[in-house]
Amino acid sequence: MNFESLLMDFFTRDDIDGLTRDIGESLKCPIIVADNAFRIVSYYAPPEFKDQFFWSIIRSRELNYELTDLARMGRSGGETGLTSVQNSDYKGRVLDLTYDGISMGYLVCVDLGGRLSSVEEGDFALMCAVLSKELVFKYHRDQLISSSGEALLISLLNGEFDSESAFQFQSSATYLASVGPVRLAVIEPDRHSLRGAPTETLGRAIDESFPDGHPFIYDHRILIFLNDITLKSLPGLASRYGLIAAVTEQIDRLYSLPQHYESAKCVLEYMSASHSRQVAMVEDFREYLMLERLSHGADLTDPRISQLLKHDVARGTEYVRTLYHYLDCHRSIQAACQRLQAHRNTVIYRIGRIKEEFDIDGELEEGSLNLFLSAALALWQIEPEEFVRSRVDEL
Repeated sequence: MNFESLLMDFFTRDDIDGLTRDIGESLKCPIIVADNAFRIVSYYAPPEFKDQFFWSIIRSRELNYELTDLARMGRSGGETGLTSVQNSDYKGRVLDLTYDGISMGYLVCVDLGGRLSSVEEGDFALMCAVLSKELVFKYHRDQLISSSGEALLISLLNGEFDSESAFQFQSSATYLASVGPVRLAVIEPDRHSLRGAPTETLGRAIDESFPDGHPFIYDHRILIFLNDITLKSLPGLASRYGLIAAVTEQIDRLYSLPQHYESAKCVLEYMSASHSRQVAMVEDFREYLMLERLSHGADLTDPRISQLLKHDVARGTEYVRTLYHYLDCHRSIQAACQRLQAHRNTVIYRIGRIKEEFDIDGELEEGSLNLFLSAALALWQIEPEEFVRSRVDEL
């Protein structure tokens, strides 16, 4: 096989994608390069290759369980070195990429048209040696980059740390080691017009308003650390540049940052859709977030509440809303009337119809927690704003 382009690229460039392409084109077969944690580093496939199994692995960004087992066992399969993989119509090889006795990753080769059986073992050895050395380069380069706090935070948000102790060990040499309890502002710069202000001006304003905020970009959003003092500067910045921002609850452990970020992102999506405010505190959305997460699980809603919801949607009644607030007010008609801003007779009439038509007795019902949560989930589906505090931000 002709490895001239592979070796030239190896000696003149530091490009794992280019080397992977060179090897794939030499073999005329699809290949995948994974690191020693089985995460996909690079891949190559001829334009005409449409195998769903191959592309599902690429989308998942890591080797599936069967390929992982093959890599761990170092099994190459049969005399030809090829082995079958479940859910795929193709055979292939999984080769270990080692450098100086240390496993750096794995090379997965898909046999296209029987081409792999004609490749000499010495050629495979050369390919693996080149890729192994390139993975060493990549490892040291990534280690150098990850010495900054920003890169560590991005890795944390990407779910790349296996344990909190590993994160703390790497962050101990960065500014993150001295970060105390903070809040995180997650800002959407793209959803609203910047009103003609250049990005450089926004960047300077952020640096001036939040000198210890350590701002960085993640998933096209601006993230800034805040304390109780700098928090007060956020509404002015948002108003000036037409931004929307969600501020997390206090973060005592940086390792929990991904959970706080996901909550803030969910709040931002609501704010963007509702155009209700520019700056919001995540703690004002606790009920909303709880119901939003419950809604993605198994449907445990009481069937009678489901029928109640269908009736409301079809006929424009407010039975679900009335029942929820009635139960939330500990079955107090007077308190429910105040919440609903409805006349006493109206609320009493609705409660009566709910009992007669849907066999739901709000006063005597056993398992009232299930009834209450079912009513909350049903109301959330049609009026999620009911679970967002209506007060204006008081920052």
